[in-house]
This record gives sequence, C-alpha cells and structure tokens, in this order.
Amino acid sequence: MKSMTDWKEIISSTVNRWVDSKGTPIPGATLKPLLVSNAGEDIPGERFIDFLKDHSDIISIIQRPGTDILIVPIQKYELLVENDPSLKLRQDVYKAFTWILDYGTFCYDPAKDMFILLEEESSCSDGNIIVPTRSLEDELGLRKDFISLVDAQYEDELNEVLEGSGKVVFHNFSKTLAKHKLFPIWQKHRGQDTLKRIHKWSLDVGVEFKGTWTTSSKFQSMIEKSASSYRKDIFSSLAHLSQEDLARISIPLDIVQKLFKK
Repeated sequence: MKSMTDWKEIISSTVNRWVDSKGTPIPGATLKPLLVSNAGEDIPGERFIDFLKDHSDIISIIQRPGTDILIVPIQKYELLVENDPSLKLRQDVYKAFTWILDYGTFCYDPAKDMFILLEEESSCSDGNIIVPTRSLEDELGLRKDFISLVDAQYEDELNEVLEGSGKVVFHNFSKTLAKHKLFPIWQKHRGQDTLKRIHKWSLDVGVEFKGTWTTSSKFQSMIEKSASSYRKDIFSSLAHLSQEDLARISIPLDIVQKLFKK
C-alpha cells in the first residue's frame, strides 16, 4: 500500500526549522532520524541520498568526500559555503562561471562531468549545455555590491580602483583588499555569489548540482598528505628487497616517472 505521508512537507518543515534555529545546514545523519520521528514511519527506499534527491525542488544538498552530506532549504544555498569556508569549486567549474572571455564559451558535458572551453558556441555538441558568459560589467557589479557591505572608511578608495579600465582593475582591487585585510571577506562573498549562480543555472537547465563540482581544501590537503606518506612507504619497502626480487618487478615507465617527480 502506498504511503500517504506528505514527505515534501515534512522535509521542508524539518529542514527549515533546523536552519532557522541553528543558522547552519543540517547534516544527513541528523536529518534522517528527525524525519522518521516527524513522519512516524521509516524513510522509503534503500538509499537516503536518493530519497533526498527526489525532493531537490525544495532542498539543496551537497555531498562532500569523506564526510556527511549537508542539506539546506533551496533558497538558502549560500549557507553551505558559510558552514565550510574551505569549500572550493573544482577548477573547470570555477573558470566556467567566473572567467571573462574575449571569445569562445564554456560548455558542460554531462557524460564527462566537465566544463569545457570551446572556441565557438556552435561547437557545443548535442546533449551538452552552454554556460552563460560572464561579462566585465557583471564582475564590476559584484565588486560594487561588496563595497556597499564593507566599512565606510574603505568605500572611496575601492570605488576609485574600479574606475580604471580593463581587467587590470580586478588585480588592483584585490591588492587594495589585501592591504586592508578584507580579502578573506571578499573571497567568501564571491564564493557565495558564484555558488548561487551555479545553483540557479543548474535548476534552469535541469542539471543536478553535483558534489564533484566542489572540494574542501582541508580534504584535499588530507589526500595529499596521505599520498605523500604512501609514496614514502613504497620506497621504504623497496629498500628491503634483494636485487633478485627487484628484477622481478615490472612497473610501467610513466608510473616510475610520476613517483620520482613527486
């Protein structure tokens, strides 16, 4: 018999109640028992993440490697950045939504999960999706919005920097922010704006916002440390092998070259 439970309403009210109270996204491990308690029955289906994705019209989800998922109401997606300042966009994603192009366009290939820079918009194959090109005016407007949020003592200097011409104003703007120790605040502001635009684009074109589009710098650092330790273990183990043992080992040349480069 089909459940008559209004899961959409239960999810919406539960997530909103948490976010309004805590001001942070709700972890998946916390949300699941709350939903079960509020509904009075178990979550349908085998995988909780698939169940949540069926309701992506009311919630935003981000999957982070090595840790729990985070969920927020769809209109409060920026909280995902505030909760994890180390959250970074994958390089191809960042470029696609922030670069100002003199020519060409970025195109998303769902099959490869890659944002690719093409010389011509017409080169975007069927099934792939064009990303709106960012303009100089867009980026200037973003910075002017930020200036309105900082202490008034910096407004005139920052606005004067933006009165310059060409893309060099962005470099000068960053230098001025760094001088006044405002750069971290700007990074957070820009990150939130970029994620909002990506999220809106994904909804507009019907593409799921993927956890693979973001990475945590903390997690990346952990991976790099683990890889470095693993390489040391390999070389340490090889040192204990005899010449006869080593002669029996066959390793492709490109792998050997990578090991020594690291």
